[in-house]
Amino acid sequence: TLGAEVLVAIGDNSLRVRLAETAASFGLNPATLIGANAHISPTARLGNGTVVMNGAVINADAAISDLVIVNTGATVDHDCSIGRGAHVGPGSNLAGGVSVGADSFIGAGSVIAPGIRIGAGAIVGAGSTIVRDVAAGDVVFGERARSRTVS
Repeated sequence: TLGAEVLVAIGDNSLRVRLAETAASFGLNPATLIGANAHISPTARLGNGTVVMNGAVINADAAISDLVIVNTGATVDHDCSIGRGAHVGPGSNLAGGVSVGADSFIGAGSVIAPGIRIGAGAIVGAGSTIVRDVAAGDVVFGERARSRTVS
């Protein structure tokens, strides 16, 4: 039925966005899902098709774009922005004012320091600590993560 909703909660960013776009071409709207134990500030903004899992926290004035996953137990602090199709992994912590570009992936348990910018399509490996900006398309991982070449 036109106007019906479909939930696309696949972890692969590009596949999730492609499937949502295909569904939209058939008149299906992306559904937004908020876990029963998630906490979202009344001043936070969530885009269409966003999935916020149980235990996740989205604080004041955070802006979450369309088709984003904020996974289990992740925290998105005040004034953060997360671009379309990004995935914030389980247990990750984005401090205040962090900007995550479209289609980026933040690995489980990562910590992003206040005001850091993560470029579009960047990948932050699980358990990383990010204390400086990450360029678009970069792959970073480790404590005090640095850009890495991955073959």
